[in-house]
Amino acid sequence: MPEKKKVKDILSQLFNKASIDYIQLEKQLILKPKVAAQEAPEIKVDKPEKFTISGHLKDSETGEALIGATIAIKGTSIGTITNNYGFYSLSLPKGNYLLQFSYIGYESKLEEIQLNKNQKLSQTLKLDETDLEVIVISATENDDLHTVNPLKKINLRPLEHNLKKESPEKWIFFNQFSLFLVLIQQVMVLYSFSHVEAIKIKT
Repeated sequence: MPEKKKVKDILSQLFNKASIDYIQLEKQLILKPKVAAQEAPEIKVDKPEKFTISGHLKDSETGEALIGATIAIKGTSIGTITNNYGFYSLSLPKGNYLLQFSYIGYESKLEEIQLNKNQKLSQTLKLDETDLEVIVISATENDDLHTVNPLKKINLRPLEHNLKKESPEKWIFFNQFSLFLVLIQQVMVLYSFSHVEAIKIKT
């Protein structure tokens, strides 16, 4: 007994390789030319061509590389900073730009460029003298010797005369500071010939 097939399956088999297609409306068939499926056209988006501008930024007087200096397109947030060698590199689309070179404590510099190819552009910056503040630190010599221990008045005139007669075991001479450490009345005393007072050293 032959296998029964559905009408839909038979029509699909008949028109599968035919050049015509069909639409089934209840008991009627509407034939129409078969349209080959077409792939959606690929949309190409042209990316703007980019070029690179690079160079070094240095101190105008010393030639020292300026590390961490900023190179930016003026009026925008687009930019870069110099590396440990004062070198920078910035890739931009073709066009005209106003580059701003800046560094803390230095005068900023503007440079207008027309970027239509890879370019080298090195710059130097000057110190901003208007921001420099001169601070003068002076030191005054204080002739008074101070210590946390109380001072003890000692008549040093005989000591100065007789110090040379004392045995070396009783005193120590600090040549760098012209000071003597002397044992007087069972007290260690720091003595200087340039002062009229001695400082009591706690023993």
